[in-house]
Amino acid sequence: MKANKPILGDFIVSSEKQVLYFRASGTWNEWLMEKYRKQFYRYAKPLSLSPWCMFVEGTHWEMATPGFWEELYKIIQWSEQHKLTHKAIVLCDNPFIALDANTIKTYHQSVQVETFLSLSEAVEWLSRLGFDISLNRTLQLLTQRNLMGTGSNENSYYCKTGS
Repeated sequence: MKANKPILGDFIVSSEKQVLYFRASGTWNEWLMEKYRKQFYRYAKPLSLSPWCMFVEGTHWEMATPGFWEELYKIIQWSEQHKLTHKAIVLCDNPFIALDANTIKTYHQSVQVETFLSLSEAVEWLSRLGFDISLNRTLQLLTQRNLMGTGSNENSYYCKTGS
């Protein structure tokens, strides 16, 4: 799929101890989704040998173009076929964003998806389920970034677009 560069948007994807961390913000289109898709598989494939969960921080999520949703559905299908068991989604208190979260929930068939208004509640839920996750480490992984654009280290990949 050939797509135009996005207006504004960024993400961080990271994984550690059977948890895939993902932070999305801004406005997304197919171009940014393609960047995310590649990094998602890079970080999710090593986790897929045993049950894993996903922590999604979307408090600064704004919107996405229609092509985004088609690609997201494909990622969700792959995840369900590769042992994703739980997904915690943290969102701001906005009814339009809640609609996006409900759309994501309907895409899942076998994964338990819960939405939260705070990071700590989401971390507590995944921890109670037996995943090795802490609030401090979650904050560290979701705030690693290279403010100059796109970059990565051994733990995370950061992509920033627009200016």
